[in-house]
Amino acid sequence: MAFDTILSLILLFIGVAGLVWFLCLVFRARATEQWPRTVGKVELSWVSAAEDSEGTKVYEPNVLYRYYLDGREIVAHRVRTGGVFGFSWRGPVDSLVRRYPEGTGVTIAYNPDKPDEAILEPGSTRTAWVGVALSLVWIALCLAFIVGRG
Repeated sequence: MAFDTILSLILLFIGVAGLVWFLCLVFRARATEQWPRTVGKVELSWVSAAEDSEGTKVYEPNVLYRYYLDGREIVAHRVRTGGVFGFSWRGPVDSLVRRYPEGTGVTIAYNPDKPDEAILEPGSTRTAWVGVALSLVWIALCLAFIVGRG
């Protein structure tokens, strides 16, 4: 087999693995829509900043909230399924943090099988669907290259 064919197959595998990962994220996110709800309170909400490996400043939203189930206090931090990624610009991060100011009451969806697992925004995320779309494009390009070389 030629080097370019092997490389194409490796890149195809990466695309398929990405597609599987993003689809799992979509299905996990969809499952959160059925989770029971409870009320809680935002304890802390802030933007953190750090530099990535290339020296670019990356901003991340942080939301810490507290809720009670069966008399047990639980503290969690997940906002969306799959987490929230950092951004090199503050706009989206500030927007998310502003939605959850400290001291605000919030509705929390929690996993009935693992009550410590909770989320503020249940359901699918755009990020997961964009990942699915990009993975499909990646796979199509790899297949087109492989077929075109064959």
